[in-house]
Amino acid sequence: MRRHVALEEDPLKKQLRNLVFLPVILLLALFLPGGCGQRDAGAENRVVVFAASSLTDVFQELGQAFSRKHPEIEVQFNLAGTQTLVNQLRQGAEADLLASADTAYVDEIAAAGMVAASRAMAYNRLVLAVYPDAAGRIRGGEDLSGPVRLVLAAEQVPAGRYTRQALEQIEAVEGPGFAARVLAKAVSQELNVRQVLSKVTLGEADAGFVYYTDAVAAGDKVVIRELPPAGQVRATYVLARLRPAPNPGGGQAFYDFVLSPAGQEILARRGFMPNNYSASRPVGGRTAND
Repeated sequence: MRRHVALEEDPLKKQLRNLVFLPVILLLALFLPGGCGQRDAGAENRVVVFAASSLTDVFQELGQAFSRKHPEIEVQFNLAGTQTLVNQLRQGAEADLLASADTAYVDEIAAAGMVAASRAMAYNRLVLAVYPDAAGRIRGGEDLSGPVRLVLAAEQVPAGRYTRQALEQIEAVEGPGFAARVLAKAVSQELNVRQVLSKVTLGEADAGFVYYTDAVAAGDKVVIRELPPAGQVRATYVLARLRPAPNPGGGQAFYDFVLSPAGQEILARRGFMPNNYSASRPVGGRTAND
């Protein structure tokens, strides 16, 4: 029987081979996609902001204004319903900031240790966005118990929570069963407030509960009907710095800018009630009296 004898490699050749391949391995780690060097460099020049869909227009403007002050920092937005954004964060998505349309979701992730700091940045209110052809028969929230095709945000969406709160408050005036009758008119329940607005502007629904700022952004595509005093609900927007964050320094800079007088002025011009209440009056819209 033959015996195979393993030959030991020359130690000098082994050292030379390692010296040749080690620099190659380091270069690949630095420059291939996903390599640690490239990721770290990108994170230092980028701020990732998760923002509620109702902040789409104003945050684009805030991002542009911020970039003029900090041209070295790129701002990337992920815009969706707050509940969708929070689910993404729970599943491991990385972001520097969360701009939430309510306090509850920020409190929830703060309890999980995911928030470094947070502050109310602005306020909003609910209105009825009415398709122009339906404006003659929908003068306010009290008309919703009639023959109306209504679209709402789903209950897990902040706008959906505010809607149900408003209906319950109106029920105290209109009488028992009012909220249930209105909810029964819903032809669809959407995952963010911009989808609610879209259904109305396309004529797929007669009316929908949206934020004032969204209705104003739609221009003449909708008529804005104010809710009765009993149904007034204030929506609180919270800006949170997250942890761990890919770029804590850049996140802090954007956080400070949004809360600064310049940032608050932009929010006010877009129809939000700024946190400091010192900015100029919001832009107007097509209201029930127009």
